Amino acid sequence: MVFDRIRKGIAGFTGLVVKEFVDIARTTAARIEIHVDGKRIQEEEEDNMELYENAQTVEPIWYLPDNVSDVQFSDDASPKEIGMLIASAQSTQPEDEIDDRWMEYISEYPALPAPKVIPALPENLQRGYYPQTIKPNIDAIKQWVINVKLAGASNEDIIEEYYRDRETPNRIKDPNWTRRSDSITMNDNNIYRIKESVVDSIAYKVARKIWYVGRRPASMTDGQWDEHTKYRRPEEGSFGKNDTWEVFKYDVNYKYESGVDEDI
Repeated sequence: MVFDRIRKGIAGFTGLVVKEFVDIARTTAARIEIHVDGKRIQEEEEDNMELYENAQTVEPIWYLPDNVSDVQFSDDASPKEIGMLIASAQSTQPEDEIDDRWMEYISEYPALPAPKVIPALPENLQRGYYPQTIKPNIDAIKQWVINVKLAGASNEDIIEEYYRDRETPNRIKDPNWTRRSDSITMNDNNIYRIKESVVDSIAYKVARKIWYVGRRPASMTDGQWDEHTKYRRPEEGSFGKNDTWEVFKYDVNYKYESGVDEDI
């Protein structure tokens, strides 16, 4: 992808190309700098094309929290999508709650473009999403899982999540399964496979929970949203393919809690 090359600062790209990318990405509230030959230029200087004429490299730079090494982009990610992921990774939002900038995106992805403006917390948690009103796109949620929920996770954290997922009542099909019988060896190939499995599982759980119980707005507590929506929850198995349960969780007796449920 061209923006992967731009991100690495490879020579040959004009300042105009880099500036266009940065301008679009910044519409999502991503904090991005432009560096010319390794030195940051001020924003008021960025439109001065003379700065780029003899440059060896022109590179967009973004800084992330200490627990986030970098963000990952899909091959066909647009500048707005890239900016959205950067802005989310730079945010201090709770890692287990999807805010409005993501909810709008995942509910219609890929038909809906990334939001033009991503407001700062707490204003971006205003809208409520009722049960059975949207079936979020799981591929879009995976981007949130990778870049927000698991952004600071170590290999050990990923493996623990993998095992914990398989120990939940609704996941285990083999009654003789144990961690020892699975006996995963930590190496580069297995970690890639394990993380892919964990991302898939979390994304599916998040999408399914949104379908059954929605997501409360900032104006309500968990308890208020629970009382407001518990009789609107759809019937068991209505989420679609693979929505099977040993014991159904999201009936009228479920108490709504913000974030990602660990045992769904």
